[in-house]
Amino acid sequence: MRRTGKLLPRGAAHLADKTTNCHTVGLRVVLCDFARLVAGIYRGEKMLKNRFAVAAITVAALTLIPAAGAAASGCDPLDTRSCILPFPSNFNTVAQKGSDTGLRLNFSASQFPKNNKGKSGFAPELNRNDGFSPGSALLTYVPGIDMAASGAVPITDIAQYSKANAPIVVIDAKTGQRQAIWAELDTHADAISEAKGQLLMIHPAKNFIEGHTYIVALRNLKTSAGKTIAAGPAFASLRNGKPTGAVKARRAGYEKIFKTLTKAKIARASLYLAWDFTIASERNLSERALSMRNRSFAALGDSNLADGKVAGKAPVYTIDKTEDYTV
Repeated sequence: MRRTGKLLPRGAAHLADKTTNCHTVGLRVVLCDFARLVAGIYRGEKMLKNRFAVAAITVAALTLIPAAGAAASGCDPLDTRSCILPFPSNFNTVAQKGSDTGLRLNFSASQFPKNNKGKSGFAPELNRNDGFSPGSALLTYVPGIDMAASGAVPITDIAQYSKANAPIVVIDAKTGQRQAIWAELDTHADAISEAKGQLLMIHPAKNFIEGHTYIVALRNLKTSAGKTIAAGPAFASLRNGKPTGAVKARRAGYEKIFKTLTKAKIARASLYLAWDFTIASERNLSERALSMRNRSFAALGDSNLADGKVAGKAPVYTIDKTEDYTV
């Protein structure tokens, strides 16, 4: 039978169906995580009460046009390749009373890559979250990096993530435990053809823990000639204890990061770049879906799912037309 009725606008349906292969497409992976969120909210809430007006993002149309430079409002000077880098980062959060992590996301349209019509990929719904996706890929740009010369952990030997001298490390800020990861350069055709080079992509080998904060540490990265890549000026000033300009106000926060890394036996002087990010809480990730479920069952007459007993009844309906698509 054909289901009639239009549950999603064309753009949102396209968005929901085109976000399953995100791990190799550079900056697009940022939009992929957000696209899943937006599509999920739209599917559930639109069917119930049309509560949210969600901007649809057509992921396939996105280009890697960088946003404004580091001097622009909202851009992190630690990575000037694109305004949204490094990603994800607590730079793009603000304190939020009442949230389980104490934070909420704080993005703006000017930070996001634009599509081929010049429209930002930003969706305001993103800023309802108290952290980032547990499956987020970590993105930054390291000019001239050679993965083999650097000794970066490959997907073919993930156990290397735990090596004492691993050049790419992600640790739980509270426990100090290393996160299993693997890393690669963006292999999307657009990224390879760009004059500025490919993004470094760090993938969790298993999901990050909800509500936890993690620290990314990049150290002793090499070019193909074996030369150590120098840190950018903004991060170097923080690392050297003499922050200037736009990063001066972040000194106290970074001293905590450096202290945690030192405990994890990662030398401050060896760092090319470091930053932290927080994963969304379990409640934040599940409460809207659970609310939709509970309201749906309540409308059918079962308002107590915890008792494990089936209650209520299915709505009365009539099939007035069928179509056979097998002929």
